[in-house]
Amino acid sequence: MNLETLMVTAYNMKLKDTPFSRIHTLPVPKIPDIPFKPDLSTIERLRQKFSFFEWCVTYTRISFNTFGSASTRYKGRESSV
Repeated sequence: MNLETLMVTAYNMKLKDTPFSRIHTLPVPKIPDIPFKPDLSTIERLRQKFSFFEWCVTYTRISFNTFGSASTRYKGRESSV
């Protein structure tokens, strides 16, 4: 889904709650053909470069307590931020 499709879908869903839905509904746009092919060597290079970031996302969890401050848990240890 691209942003145009998302915008049209959201607009039409909101329009259902109004008496104008019959005359102002937008048609869902066609999904355009993408003329580009992914460069697999670039993707692999970026995966290697940012593998530490993936590790952080996997092993670190950020949660918010009832007072709105963030606390971070690192492999069982918890610290406030």
